[in-house]
Amino acid sequence: MTEFLLTGYYPAITFMVFVIAGMAVGRTDLTSSVVRVRMAVGGAVAAASGYLGSWFLLYPLGGLDRLTEAENPFLEGRPLSSLDPAYAEDLRYVTTDHAHSISGQVPTDSWWWLAVNTPHTGTSFEILEAVGQALVVLVVCMLLAERLPRLLYPLTSVGRMPLTVYSGHILVLAVIVALHPEGSAGGPWYLELFVLGSLVFASLWRWAVGRGPFETGLGAFADAAVGFVEGGRSDRGDLGGRGPAEGWDGAKAVPPLRRGPRAW
Repeated sequence: MTEFLLTGYYPAITFMVFVIAGMAVGRTDLTSSVVRVRMAVGGAVAAASGYLGSWFLLYPLGGLDRLTEAENPFLEGRPLSSLDPAYAEDLRYVTTDHAHSISGQVPTDSWWWLAVNTPHTGTSFEILEAVGQALVVLVVCMLLAERLPRLLYPLTSVGRMPLTVYSGHILVLAVIVALHPEGSAGGPWYLELFVLGSLVFASLWRWAVGRGPFETGLGAFADAAVGFVEGGRSDRGDLGGRGPAEGWDGAKAVPPLRRGPRAW
C-alpha cells in the first residue's frame, strides 16, 4: 500500500492531482470561448511557473550546486566552486542526468530535490508543468478538431477511448516481452508502431462499433453500481433504513425524492 500510494513508479498521491484536474475540466463548458481562454492562460501560467520556479531555485539560488555536493561525498563539505570549473560542470551534468532518471519519487537525502522539475519526479514544479501543458494542448486540440474534423478523425477516435488505448498498449507490451524477453520491448520503431497502431485501431473500432471496449465495460459497471445503490434506497424507503412511512420519531414521514442516474 505504501508503494501504491507514495513510493511506486506511479504513486497515487501524485497522480490523483492529474485525475482531479481532469475532473475539474470535465465539469466546465468546453464550448465556451471564455472557458477556453481561461484554460489556455491558466495552463500557460502554470507551466511557466513550473519551469521558472525550478530554474530559479536550481540556478540563481544554487540548488543544483547543493545537490551536486550532496551527490559527491568526496568533496567533504567543500563547495563546488572550489573545484576546477570544467570538472564542476561535469559533476553538475551528472546530477542533472540523475534527475532525469528519477521515477516516482525524488531522493530524500536533500530538500533541494523538491526543486527539480524533470518528468516523473512528482514535485510541485513537475506537476505544475504537466497540468499546465495539458490544459494548453487541450485547448489547441479542441480548436483544431472543430476546424478540421475529418483530418483529425483518427486523433479524436483515440481521444474517445483513452482507457482502451492506454491499457491496450500495456497488454501488447506484455505479450512482446513474454515472446521476446531479452529486451526487445525497447526495439527500434516501437513508439511509431504503437502510435500508428493506436490511430488505426481506434478509428476502425469507432467506425464499426462506436464506444471503446474498455469504456463500454467500465460504463456498464458504473451503471450497475448506480442501479444497486438506487435499488437499495428504494427498498429501504428512506436514508435511515426505516419503513417508507415511518420517521425517526415514529411519525408519518414523506418518502425522500429519488435521484436519477444523471445526479450521480
